[in-house]
Amino acid sequence: MFVAAICVMSAFSCKKDNQPNPVQDLFVGAKFQGINWLGQPSTSIENGDTLKVIGFRSEGNEYLVFRIRFKGVGTDTLKNASQASYYTTDGSGAKTSSYKLDVTKTNTVTITSFDPSIDIARGDFQLYFVKTSGGSAFNNTATFANGKLWVQVPVKP
Repeated sequence: MFVAAICVMSAFSCKKDNQPNPVQDLFVGAKFQGINWLGQPSTSIENGDTLKVIGFRSEGNEYLVFRIRFKGVGTDTLKNASQASYYTTDGSGAKTSSYKLDVTKTNTVTITSFDPSIDIARGDFQLYFVKTSGGSAFNNTATFANGKLWVQVPVKP
């Protein structure tokens, strides 16, 4: 009986260890200027219904920021330059380059699934930017193609 109890406990404890940890697996990633770009996400809710997503890539001190009306699964087309930005900073946090959304192109964020039991959203995005500041070392445009996200949606206040 004791051996059976240990086997059952071991089986369940091993099963837990094999389960993915949704919070550890969160990410924002895309092809950026043709290379793989992977950022650590942080999220917040603004004005009761707007999901703000920040992807931070430590290599290069890069920040991708976008805001969508969050209604669960669906597509949001970003048409206002204030809905998204991309920028780089130096080691002290001062901006070294800044980009605004290129509203002449189609910019979309699609939430493909949302699990309200754990508040995890998955989705795709395509975002285009134009440089507003930064030296000649920075490209005049920035493109996040084939973007993927897996983020935790904060509980609405």
